[in-house]
Amino acid sequence: MWKNRLLLFFSVIQLTGSITSLQAQNLSNFNDNWYFTLSDSPEYSLTSYKPSHWRLLNLPHDWSIEHDFSKDLEECTAFSRGGIGWYSKVFKTPIDENQKCYIIFDGVYNNAEFWLNGMRIGNHPYGYAPVYYDLTNLLAPKGHENRLSVRVDHSRYADSRWYTGSGIYRNVQLLMVDKLHIPVWGTFITTPMVTSDKASVAIQIDIQNDYDIAQKAELITDIFDPNGVFVKRIQSSVEMQAAEKQVIKQSIEIGNPQLWDVDNPHLYTAKTKIDIEGKVLQQ
Repeated sequence: MWKNRLLLFFSVIQLTGSITSLQAQNLSNFNDNWYFTLSDSPEYSLTSYKPSHWRLLNLPHDWSIEHDFSKDLEECTAFSRGGIGWYSKVFKTPIDENQKCYIIFDGVYNNAEFWLNGMRIGNHPYGYAPVYYDLTNLLAPKGHENRLSVRVDHSRYADSRWYTGSGIYRNVQLLMVDKLHIPVWGTFITTPMVTSDKASVAIQIDIQNDYDIAQKAELITDIFDPNGVFVKRIQSSVEMQAAEKQVIKQSIEIGNPQLWDVDNPHLYTAKTKIDIEGKVLQQ
């Protein structure tokens, strides 16, 4: 059933684990130098509270596995404890006035609440799905410090049929983009028709203009084969009003594709960039 498929990796900045070095310009590792405490207080989210006496660690982190097992706890948790923990990180504002900043959490288990500079920005009860937030309007001026805090409530710890762990157990990344950008998870690719002779590729891309004036740009997608060799390019002209979001659909045909199967997992790559008169805003 897994034979004769064409798989593409859509390599844009929004996708975690992208393979292009250019994406490091926009997506940065946010795992280092977090403060952590396995305790709870309403004061922890306040900007006046200083967590400097908390434990300093790097993510990913699971506090359940750090403690002794107990036969008094549930089997489904591997006899490990839950509880309520807090994480806090101080960082300087990295963006200019024409940029936006997003924080992406790949996984927090579970019942997580998030604060930036004392403002609650959201909650995310489900521990297996990623979540992101737009931090732009809550950040201090560029170069000034911000404090991001996360409360993780795993006090109802027997909530699964297998070991889940507790805490920010996956990677955290900071995404910086131009105000004209592809939103987080704003791309979708399908291959509606695939044979050994040709494959049709359908690409759907969201693009957002957060400027207060209209913008014109070219949306360019390049396809590369499993060896990294350029195959084809498709280009779409985009005209957007201020504060407008559009969905751009592109289609392309690949001749004699290298098909994916379990013995030969060939993987194509699609790289999309936003270009304004030769200036690449995002790639």
